[in-house]
Amino acid sequence: MATQISDFSDLLHRASGVQDFLNKSVTRLAKHAGSDACSLFLFDHQSQRLTLRATEGLSAKAVGQVSLSLDEGLVGQALREQRIVTETDPAKSPAFKSFSLVSESQYRSFLALPILKGSTPLGVLTLHNRNGNGFDTGMVGRLRDLASGLGAALGDAQMVFDLAQPAEARAPEPAPPRASVIRGRTSGEGVALGTAVLLGEAPGMAHLSLPPDVSFFEDKQGFVKALKRSLDQVEALQRETERTLSDVASLIFSTHVLMLKDESFSGTMESLVGQGVPAPAAVVQVVNQYVDILGKSPSTLLKEKAQDVKDLGHRLLRNLRRTERPEGDYAGQIVVAGELLPSELIKIAAQHAEGILLFAAGASAHVSILARSLEIPVVFSDDKAIFGIEEGDFLILDAVAAMVYVNPAAALVTQFTQVAVHAREASLQASSVKDKTVTSDGQTIRLLANINLLSDLTVAKRLKAEGVGLYRSEFPFIIRNDFPTEEEQFKVYRKLLVEMAGHEVVLRTLDIGGDKVLSYMPPSSESNPFLGLRAIRFSLRNISIFHNQLRAMLRAGYGHELRILFPLISSLDDFREAKGHVEDCVRQLAEAGTAHNPKPLIGAMIELPSACEVAGELAAESDFLCVGTNDLVQYLLGVDRTNEQVSNLYTAYHPAVYRTLQRIIRAAVNNDTPISICGEIAADTHMIPFLLGAGIRKLSVNPKMLPQVQHFIEGLNFRQCQVHAEKLVQMGSVADIHLYLGIETSEKR
Repeated sequence: MATQISDFSDLLHRASGVQDFLNKSVTRLAKHAGSDACSLFLFDHQSQRLTLRATEGLSAKAVGQVSLSLDEGLVGQALREQRIVTETDPAKSPAFKSFSLVSESQYRSFLALPILKGSTPLGVLTLHNRNGNGFDTGMVGRLRDLASGLGAALGDAQMVFDLAQPAEARAPEPAPPRASVIRGRTSGEGVALGTAVLLGEAPGMAHLSLPPDVSFFEDKQGFVKALKRSLDQVEALQRETERTLSDVASLIFSTHVLMLKDESFSGTMESLVGQGVPAPAAVVQVVNQYVDILGKSPSTLLKEKAQDVKDLGHRLLRNLRRTERPEGDYAGQIVVAGELLPSELIKIAAQHAEGILLFAAGASAHVSILARSLEIPVVFSDDKAIFGIEEGDFLILDAVAAMVYVNPAAALVTQFTQVAVHAREASLQASSVKDKTVTSDGQTIRLLANINLLSDLTVAKRLKAEGVGLYRSEFPFIIRNDFPTEEEQFKVYRKLLVEMAGHEVVLRTLDIGGDKVLSYMPPSSESNPFLGLRAIRFSLRNISIFHNQLRAMLRAGYGHELRILFPLISSLDDFREAKGHVEDCVRQLAEAGTAHNPKPLIGAMIELPSACEVAGELAAESDFLCVGTNDLVQYLLGVDRTNEQVSNLYTAYHPAVYRTLQRIIRAAVNNDTPISICGEIAADTHMIPFLLGAGIRKLSVNPKMLPQVQHFIEGLNFRQCQVHAEKLVQMGSVADIHLYLGIETSEKR
C-alpha cells in the first residue's frame, strides 16, 4: 500500500469539490487495500453524529442518508473508543447496526478505522471484503499509518458540508451542545447506571437546585417528617459506617447530624415554611446561603463543610418527594463533581451512590485507590462537558472503558444494565481460588493482598490471600480532619493483625506527599512535591507523628509477628535512622510496661534509583525488601505518572526497568533476604513471567486480582520464565520489548 499523505493532498487539489475528493479517496483506498468496498463517515461535532459521505462498493443511495451516533454500531464504536474495530461476520456482533439503504450482507469481513487530526475526531473509514478471512496484521498497521494522512487532508471537509446546507434548514445558532459521550480515564472497574446529582464548586454544581418534574410535600407537616426521617437516616448511616469503615470513617457524618439539629439551619427552613414558602424552596434557599458563605472560605475544612451542607440538602429534598421511596441517599444516582476530598468520597460511597464522574483537575491518586477499595466505579475526565450535565440526566458510567454516556438510547441502557447485573452476580459467586499457587512445573508462588481499608480484608480472606503484603497506613491520615491519635491507630493495626492472625502482615509507615496531601497540613510550597518532603522524609522530619505511629504498630503487634516497612528509602543512612526510631519506641514502651512486640521485622521499600544502587547493602541490613514499582518506574524514567501530557512515556516495559528489577532481586537473593513486588506490575500478565523468572516468589496485589493472577501463574512454566527473563534484560529498546511481548499500541502503558 503506497498511499501517503501527499497522495491525499494531491487528490484534494485536483478534485472539483469536497464530494469529488471524498469519492476519489474511497476509490483509491479500496484499490490500495485490495478491498471489495470502502466507505467514509464524517463526524459532525455539533450534532455528535457520523454521516456516510462517500462509498465505493456500497449503495450510493445511502450517501448523506445513513447517520449514526457514537453510541451506535461498529462505526460509532471505532470513533468512540478511538481504536480499530475488526469483525468477521460483523452482523453477528452485538454492536452491529443494520441500515436498509446499505447492502452489507454480501460482505463477511469488516474493518472500521477512526480518523483523527491530532486528538480531534474527524470520521471513520470502513473496509469490507466478501471473504471471511479478516484483515492481516500488516494491513492493519498500514491502515493505521494511513489514517493520519487522511486526517490531515480531511480537516475542513465537514465544515464545507455544514456551510453547504440550505439556509432554511439551518437552525438558529444554539448554545454550546451538551455532549452525549464523555471520555476520561479510570483506575477502577465496574459499570454504573443512574440519574445525575451535581456536587462541588464548579460552574453549575455549587448550588442546590430543584429537579424538574418532581412532586414534593410542601407544607410544614411534610417538612417536619422529612427532617426527622433525614436525622434517623444519618444516625443509622453513621452507625453502619463505624462498623464497616472504622479505620477511616470515625464520626464522618457528625456534621450532618449537628446541622439537622441546628436552629440556624433546619430551624430557618422550618420558619420559612411557616411563613408560606414551599418546603423544597426553603431547603434550597437555606442550603445555598450556607454554600455561598462556606465556599468562599480559604479553609479546605470549611469548603468540605459546604459539601456536607449541599449533601444534606439533597437528602432533605429526597425525603420530601411524594412519589419516590424516601431513602434520602444517593441510591440510583451518579454523583458528578468538579472536585472531591477523600472524606467526601467516603460519605458518597456510604450513601450508596452508584458511581462518580469527577473532573480530572480534582482527581488524585488516593481518590482512585479509595474508589477501588470502596467498590464504587469512578471516571475522571478533563472534558468540560462534565459541567454541561444537568441534574436528573440519565448517565451510564463505564469505569472499564472510561466512558460516560449522557441520556443514552434505550438499547444502550439495556445492554449496560445486563453487564452490571452479570458483574454483580459474578462477584457473589463462590471463589475457586486454591490455598496455594503453583506453576505448571511445581514452583510455589505466594500471593498476598494490598490493603487500603480494613473493609478490603473481607475480600482478601474470601479469596484466600496468603497474607497482607502491603497495608497503606496513610488512609486514616488522609480521610480525617487531623492526625489520628496513637490509640486510634492502634485499634486499626490491631484489628488488621487479629483478622489475619497466622499470616504475614506488612505495615507500611506513613506515605504522604507527592499527590497524597493532608487537608489539615499547611499548603506545600514545593515546586516538585514528588521530589520533596514525602514518605519516610516526612516521618523523619516529624518525629512525634512518626513515634505515635511506630508505638501504635508495636503495641498492635503484641503476640503477633510484626513487619514494619519504610517507604521511599533513598540510602542505607535513612534506613538506619528510621530503624533507630523503632528501637527508641521499643525502649519507651518497655520502660512504660506497655505490652508490645519487641522484635519487629524491619523492611525497606525500593522505589528510588538511589536505593537500587545500594540494594545489596539494604538487603544485608533489612529483614525483608519490597519493591514499589509504581514509583520506581516513575523515578527511573523521569516521568510523572499523574501527568497526562507524558503518560504514554510511563511504561514498565522498558529495558531500564527490567535490568533494574533484575539487579534488585539478585541483591536480595544473594543476601538471602525475602523480597516481594507490591506495585501494579505484580498483577500484570505481561510482567509476571519476567518477575518469576528473575527470582520473585512473592507478589502482593489488589485483593480482587487474586483469582486471575493465580490462574495465570498456574499456566506458566517456571523454567521457561527464567529463559524469558534473560531474553528481556538483553533487549535495548522499548519497541523491541513490545514486539517480543506481543503488545499492541493501545496496550502500551
